[in-house]
Order: sequence, then C-alpha cells, then structure tokens
Amino acid sequence: MADDCIAGVDFGTSKIAIVVIDPKRNSILFTESEPYGGDIGLANPSLKEQSVEGVMDAFNRLFGRLENELRAGARSLRSIGLTGQMHGIVGLDGDGKAVTELVTWQDGRGNALQKGGKTLIQLMEERGGRRRIASGYGIVTLFDWTLNRRYPRLAGFCTISDYAGMLLTGKKGPSMDPTMAESTGAFDLEKGAWDERYIAALGIDRGLFPPVLPTRTVIGDARGFGPPGRGGGGGVPVTVSLGDNQASFIGSVRELYSSLLVNIGTGSQVSFAADSAREAHDLADIDGYDVTLRPFVDGGVLVAGSALSGGVVYRTLHDFFAEAGRELFNAETGASRHGSLYDLMERLAGSGDDAGGLEVYPLFAGKRSDPSARGRIGGISLANLTPRNLIRATLEGEVRILREMITEKALRTANVLVGSGNGIRRNSLLRSIASRVFGKTLRTPAHEEEAALGAAIHGAVAAGVYRGYGEARDVISYD
Repeated sequence: MADDCIAGVDFGTSKIAIVVIDPKRNSILFTESEPYGGDIGLANPSLKEQSVEGVMDAFNRLFGRLENELRAGARSLRSIGLTGQMHGIVGLDGDGKAVTELVTWQDGRGNALQKGGKTLIQLMEERGGRRRIASGYGIVTLFDWTLNRRYPRLAGFCTISDYAGMLLTGKKGPSMDPTMAESTGAFDLEKGAWDERYIAALGIDRGLFPPVLPTRTVIGDARGFGPPGRGGGGGVPVTVSLGDNQASFIGSVRELYSSLLVNIGTGSQVSFAADSAREAHDLADIDGYDVTLRPFVDGGVLVAGSALSGGVVYRTLHDFFAEAGRELFNAETGASRHGSLYDLMERLAGSGDDAGGLEVYPLFAGKRSDPSARGRIGGISLANLTPRNLIRATLEGEVRILREMITEKALRTANVLVGSGNGIRRNSLLRSIASRVFGKTLRTPAHEEEAALGAAIHGAVAAGVYRGYGEARDVISYD
C-alpha cells in the first residue's frame, strides 16, 4: 500500500518551490525549486511583468520531478496546498485563459504620470477617495487596464497561484481566498467581501472580480499527479491559494500566536499573528501602508510590516561593487577561489563589530506609504567611508527599517523571534544583526522554502489530513 504524503507549492518572485511532507512522521521528504525567467524586459523600466507561459512551464517541469519522486517512493498525494506572491495579478478571458502577463507586486505603473500630469493612483483617489493602496496592487493594475482599454477580451483576473489552482483542477474560472483578495487593495476586510462601492467609483467592471471563498476551501481535485494538461486519474484535493505572507508564517513558526517572524528575501517583512483585529490594533501601529492588517487562518489576523528593501537592496550594493571593479580596475568579480562576490562581502563586513558610525537607510525603492522616498547615507567621516562599513551599515539599515514597524508592546509579547527567507538563511552576519537589533535570540528554521511548507500544512488542514495547524508543528525545527 502506498504511503501518503502532502505537497505545498509556492509561486515566488523568481522561482517556484515545492515541499512534500510525510504527515504521519511530520518529516520533510522532498524539497525542490525551479527558477523562471524573471521580469520581461519592457521599454518602460517601471513596469514589472513576468511571462505567464514561462511560469507555467517551470511549474510543469517541477511537477514532472514530483511525479518521478512519488513513483520512486511508492507514495500517493493526499492534498496539494498553494501559495504565491501577493498583490500581483493575471488577466483572463472568459475561458480562463491568460490574456495578459503577470503584473507583479513590484510594478510601478501606479506612480507613473498620466495625461494631465497626475499619477494613476492620484486619479484613483479623485474617483474613489484616498485609500491605503500602492503601485503593484491588483486594483491599480485593473484601473490601468480599464482606463486605457488595454485588453478588450478581459473577463476576469486572479493571482498566479490561483491561476495554477484553476488549471490543476480543470476549472474555467478562478477563485480567491480572503488573504489573496485583500492583497489586491479592493477587499473590505470587515465585511469579508469585495468593496463594491470602491470598485464602482473607479469604473471597473464588477464582473471581473472572482468569487471569494473561505480560506480552507478545497476548490477541486487535481487531474492526476502530473502538471496541468496531462490528464490522469485525479482525486487529489487542491486548496484555494493562501497569501505567501500567511503561508511563510505558518511554515516558519511552531507557535502561531506567540512568535515574531522576520523574513528577508527579495523584499522583507516582519509579522505576528493575533486572535482578532482588536488585539492587533492594541499591539501595533497599523497605518495600512507599511504596516497592514491581513486576514489569517481560523478567524485570526496577521500584522505585517512590509519593506521594499531586502535582498533587492543587497543585490544593488553587490552590483555597485561589481561595476566598480569593472569600470575602475577592469576586473570581473565572478566566482573565484575566494568564493562569490557575495561571500567576499559577507566576510569583509563581518570582520569588525560595527559600521564605524556610518549609517545607511536603504530606501532604494521607496516605501509603500511614500514611493518617492529614497535612501540616504549619514555619519560619514574621514575614517569610516570604507567598503566594509558600507556593507555592514546597509545590512543594519535593512533590519532597522523592519524594527521600526514593531512596537515595544508587540516585541515584549512575542516569546520567540524567528528568521526566514534566503537573505536571513544565507547571511550569518544578517542573522546576528537581526538578533541584536530586535534584542532577542533569532531562531532559523532548519528547512528551506518556508512558504511552500506553510502551503503544504494549510492544504492538509483543509483536506482533513491534519485536524489543525498545531498538529503539524513538529515538522518545524530550528537550527
């Protein structure tokens, strides 16, 4: 008899990841990821779009490897949970086929000037009133498509992970859960429904908006173990996609309501869960832009402080040093016997105790509450302007931005500080800085792909494999 297992898939900003768990032993059996091409090169650099076909091709390759792994281990799937990047959307026609590319959370069209000298978001404020949204939110993209009549065949939209769920289950139309719907910027959290008044004020067709299903809803059965389009026996329950912030939280912390999670990947976030919105407002200064209140599981809420800094900032600094090497010394800075340039940067920055008084506030891409904000360097003296200090001060600045989003009360309430994401995982100096800035010992999950793991746990709870999230806590261990 085949052993049962559960799977979770995460559609990230640069790759798709899958985690497979043995629910009887609460052990991870299989972790794999598949990169895809990233942003499409567009003439307007503020537009951030990814190829839907490229993403789904990567999904097919990844699921093909999963098929082989299941056959080799004589295992069968009992559930598939999905998660993926929030805010961004894919436009669909009446048959559920993509008629647009994936416009991601990093998209900047909302801040671009339109005819008349106003930005897209300013035009939205004139019609629908001031609202806590930012460029990259689905509602901003929908307004652009509507205002400029870009896609005549447009009949609906969804996130990229909801699109995959639709294809997996053979459906012709998408659905979303509250965690994903809220991330579009057009969801009324108190009512648990689309904000009809706001949508009408913007002049967007209400018929474009998919049904919002309860978070634990099984949307259908996968058609066999293979990727969409291969057919098969079906019978594997697929759960409506969970937001990646919520999934990462579930896949990173053992105690859902007494942990503080610091996640540094392409962007960065600091999050904690609360039983109710009232408790969350008591613990946090929620402005709706940088610090937001999001739906969570089992009637709870998630407080999320989100920064546009993170791995993208560190990569910018990396690219600066690489260009300096080429332009000034005619030197390529690829991998060498000393390691990659990233390795060299970490070793150099870790060779001292501080940044020598140099301070970097790395708002290189602005912030949601103020897209025009930019980074700054301060405290420069004759002695401290060195590459080592610049690297260290940049890392410290990334963490300080997150720390500023958390109140002292929320920090005292958290029993455990957990760090996740590739930035935290791959950079020991960044882990040390985070522990010092937050004033708590930082614990890092022993596993990778926390969002995919959270999706697997969530899907298994929805399908009845686990009776609750606490039953899966032993699958999470800390280094």
